Amino acid sequence: MEISKSDALHIAATAVADAYNVAGPYDEYGVRQIINFALADEIPDKKARREEARALIEKLVALGYVWQPAGQSFMEVGIPSLMDYIAQRRPDEQPELPAADARRISDASRKRQGATAA
Repeated sequence: MEISKSDALHIAATAVADAYNVAGPYDEYGVRQIINFALADEIPDKKARREEARALIEKLVALGYVWQPAGQSFMEVGIPSLMDYIAQRRPDEQPELPAADARRISDASRKRQGATAA
């Protein structure tokens, strides 16, 4: 499996690269939110977009792009140089994930984990 510039997997990977370059960490729900945000124009139906985001996370994990260390709730970057490469090959129509959104999602991830730990 590879990430081609024309598919939803590339859009998801680029959005995740944007987010991790600005803020972090993100739990799986946070990564799904990032992907949902990036796919809003491609998949207008919210339910279909949520399902696609779940499938895309599985593909990103299978590629080693992101991973979740055992016993941890946050996802880590698999290969930083791969993230840089994907981000440089951004699809022409895809805007960069706004830093404010990346930070908001990261803050929400930390709050969820704080609530889980308590």
